[in-house]
Amino acid sequence: VDLIRQVLSWTGAEIDAGLRECLGQNLIVTVSGGRFGFRHALVREHALDQLMPSQRRRLHEEIALVLTVAGAGTGVLRRGRKKR
Repeated sequence: VDLIRQVLSWTGAEIDAGLRECLGQNLIVTVSGGRFGFRHALVREHALDQLMPSQRRRLHEEIALVLTVAGAGTGVLRRGRKKR
């Protein structure tokens, strides 16, 4: 949730509403420690496919920056990275 707030600059209410809607549509599930994940890899893939390549690249760059500033290791930054 903090990552969403930092990358998208959403308010707490906007984040809660978006998460509630995604949970209600069974697109995401609660994982552990207040984290969320996509219900299925195909849902995640479809969501990413809805973004223009420039949007996806910008979001990934901003996420990497936030994680780097937070001190995440390079393993976290490389995980899930695919060549497209």
